[in-house]
Amino acid sequence: RFGQGSNNPSYTQGLVATEAKLTQAHAEKSATFDQMAAQVMSLFISAANTQSRIQNTQQAIQRSIRLQNYIISRTNLGVSEKKDLLQVDAQLKSRQAQFQNLQMLWQQQRTDLNRLIGSEWSQELDPVIERKLQSSNKSYEELLQQAVNHSPELMQIKSQITFLESVIQIKRDARKSNIDLVIFVGNKTNSGDIATGTVDESEMVGGLKLEYSRSVSRAGLDADIYQAQLERNTAKYNEQQIIESIEYGLASLLAEIASGIK
Repeated sequence: RFGQGSNNPSYTQGLVATEAKLTQAHAEKSATFDQMAAQVMSLFISAANTQSRIQNTQQAIQRSIRLQNYIISRTNLGVSEKKDLLQVDAQLKSRQAQFQNLQMLWQQQRTDLNRLIGSEWSQELDPVIERKLQSSNKSYEELLQQAVNHSPELMQIKSQITFLESVIQIKRDARKSNIDLVIFVGNKTNSGDIATGTVDESEMVGGLKLEYSRSVSRAGLDADIYQAQLERNTAKYNEQQIIESIEYGLASLLAEIASGIK
């Protein structure tokens, strides 16, 4: 073992572990962005649905008013009974109350949407969902690969596996006994007084020696290695589970899109 730089295994594995941690941090950031995007999408769809319900309720109120007027005219003629008028009045009040509740719900959703997109809380919005569906020219395998490559969860798992493998390698290196080759070079100087006068001599000297070091706590290192291996195996299992979840989710989505296009 000649140095502590790029040729040193512990140094190299340390760099790998650090890079894995950075990748994991980036994946966590991406996951946060995905969660925020999903939250905005969910709220947008809910708001669009609320707007649709408001329009339908307005139309229902208009129909109830027309029906009410019709029954009043028929009651005056003695054709309709008072109970018919009471029934349509109750229906109208129920729809008006539903309309007010939907209006309050929409106000809250609009405020939440504006907050998420960074607009003024009172900014007017008109959430509309495009109903037109288009099929993709990409194959299932291409779409799956794209989904896998951009999955923050998979990115986190992969970086965790890389980090644990680095830990295992570092612990294995620490478990080994080491023999270090030590090289030393210097000057040897002799100076002083002698019987015939003074002497001042200098010469270059050098040498080699071997230093042996043995791991003193192999049991503890073995336990650390075993624990890291267990965590790595668990991470690999979770990785496979995520991939399968993406596969089934993509297949279900493509089938739903194909059904909508037909």
